[in-house]
Amino acid sequence: RLERWSYRCADLVILPNNSYREIALTRGRVSPAAAVVVRSGPDRVDPAPTPHDTTRGRLEVVFAGMMNVQDRVDVLLHAAADVEARQPGRLRLTLVGTGDDVPRLRALAGELGIADVVRWTGWLDSDALRTELHRATVGVSLDDDTPFSRLSTMTKIAEYLAVGLPCVVADLPENRVTAGDAARYFAPADARDLARA
Repeated sequence: RLERWSYRCADLVILPNNSYREIALTRGRVSPAAAVVVRSGPDRVDPAPTPHDTTRGRLEVVFAGMMNVQDRVDVLLHAAADVEARQPGRLRLTLVGTGDDVPRLRALAGELGIADVVRWTGWLDSDALRTELHRATVGVSLDDDTPFSRLSTMTKIAEYLAVGLPCVVADLPENRVTAGDAARYFAPADARDLARA
């Protein structure tokens, strides 16, 4: 009811992507002229970093974002443990951000035997984040397959792409809109598929 009244009272509806625009047009009955998409993204685009040689060195994987249960950072830890078991020393994982799930995730890293592979930075200002992204060889986005995530634009993907960082992201409709063929996709919440990717 609140959504209906909000749409009905608005002269203009600004939406983050076309998935939400479709809801406004259909469920909200907003006229196409009054429904405008303004996508969010990084403040600036940096030149692509110098390519890393991953044939002999370590793969530097970064995740930047909230770390609550629904953010599925546990999937990344399981994937990292899989890679580490098959190729010891091949991977270094940097987790940028914080959230309610961090204590459980730290314990899980210990249980999986990869505590020494994971670096926790907490939140970083934009310059420090950009430095971490330039240092990495791949960025990951771990979204679960839910009605919300299927409709949502994940800002971290645009941040990765804005610094020329290759990324591996959950195969969801809006992730494909954001990254197109500039990402490798894995089945959402599938640690083995993420490890393969």
